[in-house]
Amino acid sequence: MEEFWKIAVGLTGISGVGAFVIYGLYKEWIRSPLLSDLTRSQRFKLFQLFLVLTFLFTIAAFALRAYESSLVANTDEQIPLEFVKTMASRYEEGRRILSEKMQDKSLSVEDREPLAQFFRSYVELTHRANVALESSQLNLWYEETDKLHRLLRSTEAKKYLPADLRVHDIAWDPELNKTENALINRQGVKEA
Repeated sequence: MEEFWKIAVGLTGISGVGAFVIYGLYKEWIRSPLLSDLTRSQRFKLFQLFLVLTFLFTIAAFALRAYESSLVANTDEQIPLEFVKTMASRYEEGRRILSEKMQDKSLSVEDREPLAQFFRSYVELTHRANVALESSQLNLWYEETDKLHRLLRSTEAKKYLPADLRVHDIAWDPELNKTENALINRQGVKEA
């Protein structure tokens, strides 16, 4: 059943699944013996009330999430410059390693395009992460770092990066960086 919902969300998005659930509930309401004494217009008004309350609850949830994000994003503390420089140098090291790999003459023609795509993804993610870090947008930086970790743990990464290379060498690794974790937690960003 879980696979069904993953496919449904992938095909129709969350709004399609929501419409399906509302339709399913409405069909059940019509057949419910508790509501059999109500007229059609009363049932319709009840359904409208359900939709309005659901909509208001959703808006309240989004507002609360936005408020919580603004509390973290609007911190007065600046990230220490040495941390920003450390991350920038790690990102640059990853770019250097991938550039050298792209210049490798022994690389087959069919491997060149996937490597180029991997390199472009790495450069884009590290650039966005670096910009977020420099502007003290820790939530955005953490999201970009999460995407970067998924890229670095992919099968392509194992194929194109040296086997002895650690994630810590070219990105932030929460498992190894106790000092960096303390900095991030002090700023109010929760670890995944």
